[in-house]
Amino acid sequence: MLALPVFPLPRVLVPSELVLVHVFEKRYLQMLDELADDRFGIVLIREGSEIGSGATYHDVGTIARIAESRKTEDGRCVLAMVGEQRFEVIDRLAESPYPSALVEVLDEGPSEDCSEILELVSRRLRRYLVVSAESGHGGDVLFQLSSEPATASYQVASLLRLLSPERQDLLELPTARSRLEREERLLEREVDLLERVMGVS
Repeated sequence: MLALPVFPLPRVLVPSELVLVHVFEKRYLQMLDELADDRFGIVLIREGSEIGSGATYHDVGTIARIAESRKTEDGRCVLAMVGEQRFEVIDRLAESPYPSALVEVLDEGPSEDCSEILELVSRRLRRYLVVSAESGHGGDVLFQLSSEPATASYQVASLLRLLSPERQDLLELPTARSRLEREERLLEREVDLLERVMGVS
């Protein structure tokens, strides 16, 4: 277990994902100044607001590593951060002044042969990206999915346009296989929805 500052947000960060965050609240600016190794936890807010104290958050989150940071003239900080490992909150610590918790890093479970489901997900993802681009939502149709199951599962999670609760559900699944199986169904659903909107029969 390790003690980790946590930053509750209304969005989910998954491992290998790169995101930009604007930090403006004083206590989180202090958190950034006090980080020992440019790492902290991102957790999805369950209830409450990211501004002020009292927000409750989900138990499973992702360790974020700061890739780059920049202070603005008005005192904010713009972070480029990369998701690393998943973790589970074991004990919430006092907010003094920012939230922190004792967490346990989660592994991806036993090694499994995921070649068949990975190939199916890869085909569905290619179709999803093409239909997404055709519908005007953007999408890198040349994207190459990793051959490593866990990495691939997180790549798909970051590419799918899902509401935060569904992304959280993916993050909490215990293995790469279970995540890929869920994503295969989600990709099929999303392609069907996009094609219906476009009037494709």
